Amino acid sequence: MSNTLEQIIDNFDQQYDLYNKMHALAEEQWLLLQEGVQPAVNEQFHQLLIHRQDLLAAILNLNQQNRQYQEQVIEELDLQRFMLSDLKEHIRPEQFLRLQERISDLGRLLASINDIDNGNQQVMEEAGKVVSGRPLEKTSNRQAEKSYREAMNHRDKRS
Repeated sequence: MSNTLEQIIDNFDQQYDLYNKMHALAEEQWLLLQEGVQPAVNEQFHQLLIHRQDLLAAILNLNQQNRQYQEQVIEELDLQRFMLSDLKEHIRPEQFLRLQERISDLGRLLASINDIDNGNQQVMEEAGKVVSGRPLEKTSNRQAEKSYREAMNHRDKRS
């Protein structure tokens, strides 16, 4: 079980690294929008969306792997759910602390990405720059929202 917990923590670390890249790309989008670019015709903006979509695919894959690891821990410890409060008495204090800190870090990072994305969306809407009918952006936004929701729900369940 200790090995599975390490896999969960490593997986969260990998997700954190990818979300950091996502954060940087969201900030790049913000800067482009502040420069007045037209997202519908700007190749750099389009490439950022593609990169973000690729990151989301990798993150969703990691999320799926992590859920499988969590199910293993739930089964091994005969728990009802994977929550930090339920795990605390079953794992080493250093593992608990690492897991708790990483989940908290992820929550803060996801909130920041969400704030930037909301700001980007607002700027595009106000400027009439929303790219309608573009499947890439719509898919990316939908996937991002789903991923953010899952991570935030996981963060909320930890207490």
